[in-house]
Amino acid sequence: MIRRFPEVPQVTGLMLLVGMKGSGISTWIRTQVKPEVYIDLEDAEKVSDLTDHPELIEELLPKGNALAVIDEVSAAPKLARLLFSAAASRNAPCIITASDTLLLRDGAYQQYPVRYMHPLTAAEFGDDFSLETSLKFGHLCTAQRPYDKITCLNQYVSTAVMKKIDAHRLVKRPEIFSKFLIAAAMRHGEVPSISSAARECGISRQTASAWFSLLTELLIGAYLPVQTLRGASHDRQFYFTDAGLYQVFRPRGILDELEVIGHAARRGLLFQEVRAWCEYLLPGARMFSWRADAESTADIAVEHHGTLKAFHTAHDDDVRPCDLKGLEAFGRAFPDSQRYLLLPEGQKDTSKSITVVPMAEALRQLPVLLTS
Repeated sequence: MIRRFPEVPQVTGLMLLVGMKGSGISTWIRTQVKPEVYIDLEDAEKVSDLTDHPELIEELLPKGNALAVIDEVSAAPKLARLLFSAAASRNAPCIITASDTLLLRDGAYQQYPVRYMHPLTAAEFGDDFSLETSLKFGHLCTAQRPYDKITCLNQYVSTAVMKKIDAHRLVKRPEIFSKFLIAAAMRHGEVPSISSAARECGISRQTASAWFSLLTELLIGAYLPVQTLRGASHDRQFYFTDAGLYQVFRPRGILDELEVIGHAARRGLLFQEVRAWCEYLLPGARMFSWRADAESTADIAVEHHGTLKAFHTAHDDDVRPCDLKGLEAFGRAFPDSQRYLLLPEGQKDTSKSITVVPMAEALRQLPVLLTS
């Protein structure tokens, strides 16, 4: 059993804990939080009873100041208002978990504090972490079971993504949305051209834009702001939030360069790892991609309490001037920053202003690198 990093939160009232399906929230709740009352909304019989007899909700919640957890409200959206109302009226600690942020479309839920839980990280895997395996299959808990991992990820897509879209009637034509997922994967780590994605899928630009936003609400996609020498820009890079999902959605053609796909996967894995540790260790941190010009970029920079750190993934283990160009420009713009070039494997080199480090080692040490 892998022990997750997030500590048991100090909950005084109602808190919403959000994490994509497979991020391990339910296991973490049962093994580390250990609430006095645990209500599992993926239990179809229980949901049916609560739907028919909503008065049972208040009876299930504990008296006094004991912690209660209502797990996976996304599985019972019709009960959401009743559940939130009953939990809030207790004036006692309660965690409600969700595997998407669709309910936040309703402003009534935005008054509650929200925390996020992310897929497993390299540091949490510890000695079991394998960069090669993570790049191929990602960090979703369901993808770590001993049977065929590709089959597992495909099942994840069909149940945690497409089934949810169908249940909530989020799109009118699911078969076109499946095509859109491929178009989104082709733009993983890029500032996506909404118009070109729309043309590829035969949909309007407005629909394509709405579907990119839907991916973020389903927690399988996220945006990374781009900052230039002139400051923040309107551009945002799109990433799938788990490397395994990128690999499932990214098509392979006879003309595809495997290194291009591999480099995009490494950038995506770096993004999901930095994003998780910023949430856990650096509240209020600002993440962004940095660009001096088209050839001088840093994949991810993190600003927190006046400190700046930048990370860039090299294309291969031969350190070339083009790999260093963006980090060197970042150093000129921010002389006090710490900068890291991540190699697929390679040798560590701390002799220069830019620390060169194998990616696997950097990801295992990421909590230290971000906080030191």
